[in-house]
Amino acid sequence: MESLYESEEMRAVTGTAVRPGGLALTEWALSFCRLPAGARVLDVGCGLGATVEFLCQEHHHAAFGIDASSLLLEKGIEQKPNLGLLRGTAENLPFPDCRFNALFCECVLSLLHDPILALKEFARVLIPGGFLILSDLYARVPHEAQPLRGLPVRCCIRGAVGRGQIAAMVEESGCSALLWEDHSQFLKQLAARLIFSFGSLKGFWAGACCVEDTDAIQEAVKRARPGYYLLIARKEGRGDG
Repeated sequence: MESLYESEEMRAVTGTAVRPGGLALTEWALSFCRLPAGARVLDVGCGLGATVEFLCQEHHHAAFGIDASSLLLEKGIEQKPNLGLLRGTAENLPFPDCRFNALFCECVLSLLHDPILALKEFARVLIPGGFLILSDLYARVPHEAQPLRGLPVRCCIRGAVGRGQIAAMVEESGCSALLWEDHSQFLKQLAARLIFSFGSLKGFWAGACCVEDTDAIQEAVKRARPGYYLLIARKEGRGDG
C-alpha cells in the first residue's frame, strides 16, 4: 500500500510540503517559539525537504530532516543536494540525546505504528526546554475514530485520534503543552483543491489512492469529522537555548 504522501498526484496538488496549510503553519509555529538564529532544528518526516529548506534559507537555522521513504529522500537530495536529509525512522532517531532546540513533526505522527515511542524519541533528542511542534489530523468525534484504522489507504486520516489522546501521549513523553490550536480551515482548503483537481473527493480516493470502495471511506470520515491541529509543547527542564 503506497503512502499518500509519496503520491505524485498528491504533490501535484499540495506542492513539496505535502500537508494542509503547507509552510504557513510552520511559519506561525516559528513565530511562537522565537528560536534564536542558528538554532538546531529537526524535521521528522521531512519528505522532499521543503521544511528543512525553509528553516535553513528563510530563518537561518541549522536544520536537518529525516524520513523513512527512500523514494522521497532520493528526489529531495537530487533537487537540493546540500540539505541535511537522512533516512531513518521516527521511533529510532540517529541522533544523540539533547541535540535539538526544536523538532517539527508535521502531518506524520498519525502515520506511525507507535506514536508514543516516537514522541519519547522526540523528547530524548530535544534539549531541556526545547520545543516540540506537531501538526496533524485529529478526530473531532473521537469515539468514531476506530473505523478509520481499517481504511484501505495509508494516509494521516487513518491514524487520527482525539485531542485528549494526543495531549496524553505528549505529556507521557515528558513534554508540557503550551499551545493547542484548531486549524481545520487548512484541511477544508486542501479538500477544495482536491475536489477541483479530481472532480470530487470520491474521485480523489479512487484516483490518487486506487480505492474501489470510496463510500466506506466517505462514511468513516463523515462520522469521525477530522480536523487539523497545531500543538506546541516544551520538554521539561531548562535549557540554554
